[in-house]
Amino acid sequence: MVTVVAEKNLYRSCRILFGSDLKVSHEFLQYLQLSGIKKAYRRKVMEIHPDRGSCQDLILQRSMTHQFIDVHEAYKNLVSYLEVRDTGQGSKSSPVSFSVNKRGEKVERPGQTSAAERKRFYQEKANIHRTSNGRQQKPSEFGPLLDPKSLYRGPMPNCPLLFGRYLYYSGTINLQTIVQALIWQRSQRPRFGEIGRRLGWLNEQDTYRILQNRQGRQLFGELALGLGILTREQLSLILLHQKKLHRRIGQYFVVNNYWDGARLEEYIKAHTRHNSKVRNLSA
Repeated sequence: MVTVVAEKNLYRSCRILFGSDLKVSHEFLQYLQLSGIKKAYRRKVMEIHPDRGSCQDLILQRSMTHQFIDVHEAYKNLVSYLEVRDTGQGSKSSPVSFSVNKRGEKVERPGQTSAAERKRFYQEKANIHRTSNGRQQKPSEFGPLLDPKSLYRGPMPNCPLLFGRYLYYSGTINLQTIVQALIWQRSQRPRFGEIGRRLGWLNEQDTYRILQNRQGRQLFGELALGLGILTREQLSLILLHQKKLHRRIGQYFVVNNYWDGARLEEYIKAHTRHNSKVRNLSA
């Protein structure tokens, strides 16, 4: 049975995928179908895919990145909900990889390979992948193997890029893995309220009041400022602390053994060279 809190999260996921004007209700969730979720997900992804408007400024890039994460998480939430609703049990595996037959048994979808088959395929086929300088190179022995077909093979955008986007457009990491890295980075970020309490500027009552007044994507800190709980100086200092403690997206690939620290430094330097080059050309 879906609790009130979980149902509110599902409502939010529906609005992210289907539009903020959608009137979501318990009945809407009961009639929701996987085909409709997939269609809405594909449409939203096309709207905010990195290939669209790739040379926008960094602020807009960050905004689109956050939107992409929200859409991906909303999709996963709704697919997981359908699995619970239709089978009565959840799954530790990704629900996107399975379907349910008429007897309620979980089966792999037609046309999709198992994890073991995909691993064998990558070991046989993914002998090379492109690096930032365009040369082909054998993948790291300790790193996860990526399907070469999933890597971007178009031209590098002639504009400054965030590091995650640079990895994508250089054909180093596929889009799905970039999204996973961004979700990991968000989960590793210390919460604003925790830092505020640690510094003695927020307490539990303040946090509860802020959350009660929060709407949509409204920033926690800006709302605390608007309610008079924090001063502008305190807000700036908390954000500074949060930035210092925030883990970089590149660390995801080291932690998960895609490559080691030395390889990460090479990609960081290549990313810096790219941004410096395009800025000099536009100056």
